[in-house]
This record gives sequence, C-alpha cells and structure tokens, in this order.
Amino acid sequence: MPTITPGAGVTERREDWTFKSLLQDFASDKKLSRAKRAWLNDEYDRIQLTSATPALAETLWCDELYLPQAVYLVQLIAHVLDQQKPRKEGFDRLTEISKELYTLGHLSYEEFDALNR
Repeated sequence: MPTITPGAGVTERREDWTFKSLLQDFASDKKLSRAKRAWLNDEYDRIQLTSATPALAETLWCDELYLPQAVYLVQLIAHVLDQQKPRKEGFDRLTEISKELYTLGHLSYEEFDALNR
C-alpha cells in the first residue's frame, strides 16, 4: 500500500518522490519536511558512484540552489542535505561526494577546487 504524505493542498505519494521533485520543493520553499529529508538522506546513502557518468546537474537547479559550480545532480543533493540535515562529524556531503567524483575522474581538479573554496 502506498504511503500518502499530505502536502500544501495536495497529496503526494512517497513512491513518486525523486531527487528532482525534492530539489524543486526545496528551491521553492527553502526547506523540506522531516519525511522528505529522511527519504533524501536514505536515497543519498544508497548512491554508489562507479565509472559510469552520473546525471548532470541542470543549470536552473545550480542557480536556484546557489551552487553554480556543481556539475552533477548528486552534488546538488549533497548540498541540500548539508543545509537541511548537516552531519555532526566528519566532512560535509558535498565535499565527500565531490572528492569521490574527482577520484573517479568525473571532475577536473579545477572543478573540484572551485567547490572547496
């Protein structure tokens, strides 16, 4: 049975949530519900980067989320999580995922360095 989450005048099924739909929610409200933050964090933790090229970030989202240096969608997700649910210890998610992308050859040194300033 699908989980229904009440929203602003509409109902959303959790099964319909995507990274992009939650980015849109965050861009419009600058916040996410606790359920959406938890879902986003769980999905982020499942990401396994490989030699396959990850999804590119759309310029609109980069500008909307004030991260114009982002190259990949996963970096935007990390940035939103860092703002909404910061880690108590260790590197922030954006630094962590950007380092992994650089190590795998998806980011140039210049792209990686621009994100770490």
